[in-house]
Parts: sequence; C-alpha cells; structure tokens
Amino acid sequence: MEPLISSVTLSAGDMGRAIRFFRDGLEFDTIAEDDADWAIFKLNGKRLSVYPKHLYAEDISENYPKEGSGF
Repeated sequence: MEPLISSVTLSAGDMGRAIRFFRDGLEFDTIAEDDADWAIFKLNGKRLSVYPKHLYAEDISENYPKEGSGF
C-alpha cells in the first residue's frame, strides 16, 4: 500500500499573519479572511488547514503547554 497524505493541519499563534502568509505570500487558494477562526487552503487535490495554536493544543491534550513557541 502506498502512503497518501491528503490533508495537513498546522497550528498558528497569529491566525491573521498565517492566513496572509499562505494566501497572499504563497498565493494558496482560500476563502479565509484575515480574522477567520481557521482556514483551509486548496493545493491541487490536497488541503492545508491552519488552526489557532491554543485550540489545537486543547484538541490534542490538556498536557501540552499552551505557552511558548510550539509543542
């Protein structure tokens, strides 16, 4: 069986900045505005999602730190 990744989710500390980076800087297709709670970018049949870091940490586990540069 060949591995296939169709979707990747990244966490962002500053959603507006992340959306502008992918949408305006890399020109990834999305309908997300700067103040969106989350964003999905279409990439030739694949999807890149950006989700707020503090909510992503809560979804993963209460044991991960919500402060700092990453987890």
